[in-house]
Order: sequence, then C-alpha cells, then structure tokens
Amino acid sequence: MNDVELDETQMREVVESVWLSTVGLTISPTVNESPPATEFDNFMFGQAQITGAYAGVVTITCPQPLARQAMSIMCDVDQDSLTDSEVRDALGEVTNMIGGNVKSLLPGPSSLSLPSVGDGFNDGLSIEGSKLVKRVAFDCLGDLLVVTVAEM
Repeated sequence: MNDVELDETQMREVVESVWLSTVGLTISPTVNESPPATEFDNFMFGQAQITGAYAGVVTITCPQPLARQAMSIMCDVDQDSLTDSEVRDALGEVTNMIGGNVKSLLPGPSSLSLPSVGDGFNDGLSIEGSKLVKRVAFDCLGDLLVVTVAEM
C-alpha cells in the first residue's frame, strides 16, 4: 500500500473547479457521504485507476438525474434528447478530468486509466484489497455528488 495522505482542501478545490468549469454548476461541501441504501440503484459512477508510483482508484458517484442534467449542460442539449450512452460518455469525461487532477496531487509519475462507468452507488472500495484514502461529498442542486480516492 502507498500510505499517502491526500489533502482534503486541495481535493475539494480540484473537484469544485473541474465540476464548475466542465458542468457549469456550483457544488458545496456536505457531510452526507452516502444516500439511503434504498436509493443506491438510482446512482451511477465513473471510475479510473491510477497506476505507477501511486496505485489507486478515483470514483465519482451521483444520482442518474444529476448526471443527466449535468451532461445536458456540458453538451448544450435538452436532457430528454440525451441517450443513456451519451450520459455515460459525459460522466466518463468528467471522471477523467477529476481523476487526472486528483492524480496530480499524488506521488508520481503515475498514469490514469480510461474511465469506466456503471450503475449503482460505488464508494470506490469494491476492488479487493483497496483502502479508503479520502472521500469528499458535495451538494449539487439538492443531490449528492461523492468523490473517493482509494489506494490499492
């Protein structure tokens, strides 16, 4: 394991900056880090692995309606006209951008994998042997946005 400390303030600033510049929506910190288990199916996540001097995974999780709304803003199209595939692609792009910026806060040189996108609430700890390094949660339009970094 890497046993690296990740500065929460820097991580929050990275996520807020990327979300605002990419999606155009402000987010604010919240202490709520997970939804009720009954809502897990309404979430989707993007995940990218970091390999090299640091081995870990960055995961972005949010409700499907927030992902759809954010991605309609990114693509400048009506939410109803977006396909599920387009929403996944856009969440993957946001994951890539946040992951790349978070990677820059960690020991290097390291590489970031292409992101994968899935359904459900994923806290980034589903990879066997992973350990939570940092979890930051935000409120965006009343919805929960969670970013985690886990080391492997």
